Amino acid sequence: MATKSRTPTGEGKPKQGSSSHGSSIQGKPTQGENILERQQPCNIQAELAVLGSILLLPQVADDVALVIRADDFYDDSNRLLYEHFHKMFEQGRRIDETLLVDSLKRTGDYQKIGGAAYLVKVGEAVSTAAHAVHYAQIVRDLASCRSLIEASTSILHDAYYGTSEPDELLASAEQRIFSILDSRNSNSVSSIRDILLDAMHRIDARMRGEHDQGGVVTGFTDLDNMTGGLHNSELVVLAARPGMGKTALAMNIAEHVAMVQRVPVLFVSLEMSAIELADRMLCSRAKVNSHRLRSGSI
Repeated sequence: MATKSRTPTGEGKPKQGSSSHGSSIQGKPTQGENILERQQPCNIQAELAVLGSILLLPQVADDVALVIRADDFYDDSNRLLYEHFHKMFEQGRRIDETLLVDSLKRTGDYQKIGGAAYLVKVGEAVSTAAHAVHYAQIVRDLASCRSLIEASTSILHDAYYGTSEPDELLASAEQRIFSILDSRNSNSVSSIRDILLDAMHRIDARMRGEHDQGGVVTGFTDLDNMTGGLHNSELVVLAARPGMGKTALAMNIAEHVAMVQRVPVLFVSLEMSAIELADRMLCSRAKVNSHRLRSGSI
């Protein structure tokens, strides 16, 4: 019985030393070997283990769905099977081999995956579903590697043939790379028990005055008393009319956090140059009037 798999262009068969039951990631290419002609990274055994875990314990489908998508599967048969598993789970239908076969036959996918023989192979892939999420993470990571290879190949093609201006090529390359990260769903479900424990630890840190967990102080006492300092995952907006000192206030906060709290700071300004921002910080640290600095009378 043969299964369909997405073999890269130019690949008639796996390279020597690779195995269809394990990851095809190999060592560094030897001199003269074309890296673009190598087998793309995949782990068919991990894919089968994910599917086998769902068939063995359907409840893990919810945890697996938070990690991978159908497109993360390299083998077409495994991708089709996961699509059916996911559809059945979303519809609230019970997942077992009989209902799966019925779903596959109704859509014409039963023979595409390899029939009963392949389902037996999936069922025998694992003996326990305890590591389903771990297998799913392996599949997801290798899918990210393949996406990176695809994006890099496209970038190389555009760079060699000069289809756009260099600045446009750089912007396009950056967008393609970052889109891979954006496409990865990083959301996860947390237990309220773990969240409450984290909240308790942060409260204790605030009571002890340890601001590494309680918040990063800005240096403005009244502001810190109202906000409890700056915290992760929070967006703080300084709103005021033009010329009211928003940039100066932000610079003072950044200066205090960096110089006193010793916390790394990134400051981005769309209206002032880097040298002007540096002048402002020097004047603040040295307590020199910035107007006198501009006129040179210091």
